[in-house]
Amino acid sequence: RSDVHVDEALLAFTIALSPSWAYQGGGTYFEHLDGTIDMPAGHATFRPGSVRHAGAAISSGVRYIIGGFIALEDRVEHVRRLVERGNRILLRADAGAATGELLVYAMKLFRWALALNSNCTLCHQSLGDVLTRLQQPAAAEVAVRAQIALLPREADAYFTLGVALREQDRHQEAVSAYEQALTLAPEDVESY
Repeated sequence: RSDVHVDEALLAFTIALSPSWAYQGGGTYFEHLDGTIDMPAGHATFRPGSVRHAGAAISSGVRYIIGGFIALEDRVEHVRRLVERGNRILLRADAGAATGELLVYAMKLFRWALALNSNCTLCHQSLGDVLTRLQQPAAAEVAVRAQIALLPREADAYFTLGVALREQDRHQEAVSAYEQALTLAPEDVESY
């Protein structure tokens, strides 16, 4: 099982290898369809990398798939690359290796990406995250609310919104945001 996510590639694909009798459950959940697609062995799904999806849980047995990604070396995907750069800084921050100056740079990268594509949900999410780390909760709230406007079923966005609201001493609103995160993803222990 995987969380709902997008792939950082131009195109992505999944090829089913296991026969359906070898496992129970599984498949690919597509958020925009609000449903899971299960494929017989040998079948494949192809999708733009920006399509939000998740691997559904296997309840028994073993299922093998091949997942792959297609990127064009001669085409620069500016937004994706800006987000990747910024998120590498956030990973360094998680490891204790990023300075405040680097976090400000990550914020600039996410804002540049949003200038190129204002509908980039990952850009809004990452901007909200870095603004929270920079102790700018009001600005983080704006970024995360923009993400929620684009993806109203994104549990992580509601969690980050809860953090931003809590840091503004808006505790009841924060609790509501955390509750919405749990409603959308009840297995997410971070929200508890």
